Amino acid sequence: MVNTFLRRLTMGLMLAAATLAGAHAEQVIRIGIQDDPDSFDPARAYSFVGRIILVGLCNKLIDTAPDLHFVPQLALSWETSPDGKAVTFKLRPGVKFSDGTPVDAAAIAFDLDRAMHLPESRRKSEVAALDTVDVIDPLTVRFNLKNPFTPLIAQLSDRAGTIASPKALQNPDGFDKAPACSGPFRFVERAAQDKVVLARDPGYWDANRIKLDRVEFRVIVDPTVRLANLRAGGLDFAERILASDVATLKADPRFRVMVGPSLQYNAITINFANGAGLSPEFSKSAQLREALDLSIDREAIDQVLFGGNAVVGNQPVPPSSPYYAPERPVKPRDIARAKELVKASGVAHPTLDLMVQNGADQAQLGEMLQSMAKDAGIDIRLQTLEFQTQLARQAKGDYQATLIGWSGRVDPDGNTYTLLGCKSPTNDAHYCAGAEAPLLAGQAETDPAKRIQIYHDAITHIVDDRPIIYLYHPPLIMGMTARLTGFVFHPDGLIRLQDVSYAP
Repeated sequence: MVNTFLRRLTMGLMLAAATLAGAHAEQVIRIGIQDDPDSFDPARAYSFVGRIILVGLCNKLIDTAPDLHFVPQLALSWETSPDGKAVTFKLRPGVKFSDGTPVDAAAIAFDLDRAMHLPESRRKSEVAALDTVDVIDPLTVRFNLKNPFTPLIAQLSDRAGTIASPKALQNPDGFDKAPACSGPFRFVERAAQDKVVLARDPGYWDANRIKLDRVEFRVIVDPTVRLANLRAGGLDFAERILASDVATLKADPRFRVMVGPSLQYNAITINFANGAGLSPEFSKSAQLREALDLSIDREAIDQVLFGGNAVVGNQPVPPSSPYYAPERPVKPRDIARAKELVKASGVAHPTLDLMVQNGADQAQLGEMLQSMAKDAGIDIRLQTLEFQTQLARQAKGDYQATLIGWSGRVDPDGNTYTLLGCKSPTNDAHYCAGAEAPLLAGQAETDPAKRIQIYHDAITHIVDDRPIIYLYHPPLIMGMTARLTGFVFHPDGLIRLQDVSYAP
């Protein structure tokens, strides 16, 4: 009896030890993100942090590699017809959504139909050339286009090609409460303004590359607070670290810092014709918009906010892009000319209400712009808002101007027509002018050299009209614990967790 008791006690202790060991072995990554994400629904989603979470929750038809070329994800291959009006995709076999339903051609057709026709879809302009989707067989789907559409593959490597479960999308309680996709992680919980939690999906088709068991996205708006949490051990990874903190973080062997180029820009978007909230002065006066532009010292902003690591700009693409219009370079600050333009506008005391996100870095940028504009006789009144409130007011047209960034896209169409096309649902300025014709031509042109010239023409119109006053293209700065291994930097800023784990 004693021996039996001892055996049972020993087995119990061994089981308890194994359980504890298993608990300690669980790999959890806590990621600090700058904003509270919006919808997880790929057709409705809009924010950059939403893209960060979607890349862990959902797969796309196609992904982008670190060098920005396109690589298979749910689609193993794709082929474009000679006339450019049909693209046929071969799908990866045996893939299931996290709710157990199959990822097949019918699911792809369902998702793309929503992107095209859902009344509140923000993807409509991204798939505007798409006419119909044919299900050829369970693993073959064909996209039939109204006309050749060069940006299609690039759009399908982002939210337009992000595939969610049709069953979950038809959930009467809403997709955001129970999202289901075919990504490496499945949804666990969300607390607004606080966190989003995902857990490893053991049924994921590429599960061998997923080493982390749990991902906790923590919403921390202030970058200084994100950094403090990283240093104190409350975070393992933090996106958008301030440039002023890079040197000290690099000097600490407990951490690693990645600083790299981005596809992003930050800018002032002027409400041209969206709702009743617009400024009657700045929406109508090209002189006032130019005066505001000339009042801005972009180099000073770069030095103060990024220590010279950003790329100043005045276009939707950086100067390194072949689509950049060299005939419209960044002009230096010119207060004398700005004052002349203000006088010529006929507006005695121009004022502009500018929405600014409630983070320390954006607040500082807003104050710098306010001070610079004042030198030209322009009074900027700052309105500090929570990010989702800012987005909602933009969409409704309840604003005069908004200081907001764009996370950028591989194809120039994603930085131009998506934000400024007459029929784009994400054109919160409701700008519709001379750039429309060349932007549409750029979508249809397949010859690279001709396409570059078309975008030069389009961007010239945008720079002259100034519906968006571009400021700079920020560097991507990410900080993480040195214990993390396997993370690969991507210029799109998305945090892909394949092969990421903790060193023993």
